[in-house]
Amino acid sequence: MGKRGGPSGRKRQRAAESADRTDYIFAPQAELPFHFTSGKYQVGPAKDPLSDPEDSGDGEAMTGNLSFDASDFEPLVLEPESDELEQLELNAGHEASAAGDGTKVMRWMLAPLPLETFMTDCFERRPVFVSRSDKCEHYYEGWFGMEEMDRMLKECDLQYTYNVDVTNYMDGKRRTLNSNEDGTTDTAAAASVWAKYKAGCSVRMLHPQRFSEPLWKMLSALESFWTSAVGCNTYLTPENAQGFAPHWDDIDAFILQVEGRKRWKVYAPREPEEVLPRASSDDFTDAEVGEPVLEVELCKGDLLYLPRGFIHQASCVAGSHSLHMTVSANASNTFADLLDVAVAGALALTTEEEQAMRQSLPPDYVSYMGVMHADDIENPKRAAFQLQVNRLMSKVFANLPVDDAADQMAVMYLKQRLPLYTAASRTRQVKAAKDAQSIERSAKGRGKASAKGKQAACSSIEVLTLASKVQMVAKDAARLLVEGEEAQVYHVLDNTRGKHMDAGGSDDGSGETPGLLVFELDAARLIEELLRATDTPMCFANYDPEEADDLLSIAQVLYEKGILVTV
Repeated sequence: MGKRGGPSGRKRQRAAESADRTDYIFAPQAELPFHFTSGKYQVGPAKDPLSDPEDSGDGEAMTGNLSFDASDFEPLVLEPESDELEQLELNAGHEASAAGDGTKVMRWMLAPLPLETFMTDCFERRPVFVSRSDKCEHYYEGWFGMEEMDRMLKECDLQYTYNVDVTNYMDGKRRTLNSNEDGTTDTAAAASVWAKYKAGCSVRMLHPQRFSEPLWKMLSALESFWTSAVGCNTYLTPENAQGFAPHWDDIDAFILQVEGRKRWKVYAPREPEEVLPRASSDDFTDAEVGEPVLEVELCKGDLLYLPRGFIHQASCVAGSHSLHMTVSANASNTFADLLDVAVAGALALTTEEEQAMRQSLPPDYVSYMGVMHADDIENPKRAAFQLQVNRLMSKVFANLPVDDAADQMAVMYLKQRLPLYTAASRTRQVKAAKDAQSIERSAKGRGKASAKGKQAACSSIEVLTLASKVQMVAKDAARLLVEGEEAQVYHVLDNTRGKHMDAGGSDDGSGETPGLLVFELDAARLIEELLRATDTPMCFANYDPEEADDLLSIAQVLYEKGILVTV
């Protein structure tokens, strides 16, 4: 979207003139998208969740509000046979995460429940419990444990509230005990945290992926699947203890039981307004939540999925502590969030274009508008006022910049997400960090001459030639936007683990905005071709000499940033 909230002037004219060609937008195609048909998306039938995912029948169209029926929330409980569990590959998650394959990570996390079945029958609809403890108690091994938690407390300068919470829930009340034995409340001292744990408190670590490499690689891969920032908290609870009151969350929660056992109670949304909420709830009392739709004990290796809006509480059983990871997706990633952006842009654009939007309200409008005049339907002034508002709203709706809003959502995702963990990207990040001769130039314009001039002084940077072949380091590593007279490439290569899920994007002191490269507008078509080289490498030798030279100049900038890699 434009800096003023929407396209205007020459940008709108160019958009109209270029309606017959591909827009300057790079958007990776999701491998398992919802299927939109005339504004509806199809959701598979709930009768047989383990049926062939290709045999979806007529499905069920969801339009507008979900029907509020208790049967819609019936949980899926999957207790596979031993032979099914024996076929699961315990290392598949680590391998898929290291490769940056979010789809395979999701398949591993849910197995043996098919991912297609989960997306069509369970996602955003019902809780899912997958039991694996019979044969696969080590399913989530190697991701996080008490030893890693102890290391982080001792080495990583973790801050109370921001990185660590120490809590308990007793007599219907949650207490947060974020202080050390000496009374300090900033850095969490390992000795103080462990003392409170032994006294019956739960320890929650927030954003452990900022300090844990295994979690970094898992979440980075999952972000490519959800096209949304994917977070994580870990929860350590001693036996016979509970850390948190009943509540619902504003995220889709995937709970991976790493150690021990924990008893969960899950409650369906009580009212239609509680289905898929955009904000987390306050704490509830037991009397407020009703009867659970699912009551289950998670053992080591088990999975529990909770859609947004499902109230839950968990407590440790006698004889066992519990450590679980909650992987979270889709925070602030709804149609409402997109429309928040789009409507603001439409209002700004319509106000700029329509004089009537800028006219003053009638001096006497308070005498016929407002709640106290709502029944005065015969008043012609009231009718005229409402007609004018309706006319203006129709113009606002006609200007709704949905594509621009989608771009803004995508850019926010790129700013929030983790740095890529894939091997190729990691190699280039290490190389860039060690390279004392990093190129310092503006990416403004295609910059052929200045780029070649700098290359001579930077022999450690590979210079692309006509014989080079390049492709994207990852399909969702960058996105092209057009803003005024500029082609802008937003990317993740400047992201850091320490700022994961923060918006970022401010000037880092160099005069440039991290995560942004700026080119002249006429470079947009060539940039788009480069960013579409995700599965098949681009060969510069296939272009005519003049265009290949331009393409090489642009590619060099993207290559040095790490957006492109050679193959």
